[in-house]
Amino acid sequence: MRVFVMGARRWVVLADWPPPFEEQLWYLGPGGTLSRSLSVGTMPDRYRYDPANPTPGIGGPSLNMGNAGPKDQRKREDRADVLTYTSEALTDDLTVIGPLNVELHVRSTLQHTDFFVRLCDVSPRGRSKNLSDGIVRLRPDVVTKAADGSMSLRIGM
Repeated sequence: MRVFVMGARRWVVLADWPPPFEEQLWYLGPGGTLSRSLSVGTMPDRYRYDPANPTPGIGGPSLNMGNAGPKDQRKREDRADVLTYTSEALTDDLTVIGPLNVELHVRSTLQHTDFFVRLCDVSPRGRSKNLSDGIVRLRPDVVTKAADGSMSLRIGM
């Protein structure tokens, strides 16, 4: 199998899919941080969802070829109804090939809502280009709430 590695701009031949990998865990932190260390005892982040003003989708997989692929996400990331988490600049190259999963621990006052996650590569100039994304639709018959109302969602990307 041949896979094109976007950042390196080269083709890689893989014997198996998914390829052997080293799992990395990254954690959402206070102030929109993303790090390899878990922050304990922090307050949850909040946002208000307005179904009359949904976040527009641009980039990623799309039947509209003019809208597909890597696109600058900064306008969507600046919205008040979007939570964005950013790591420090990476000091070494990181090749991401294969399945990605995000585990979110959430609460919602709505019975039906969507949770959408996107992994982006941010350039030194601040341009945020989507690499992968995933979505899960919250429905009472699919997700079980804990006694405190929280839910654990696993979103494949």
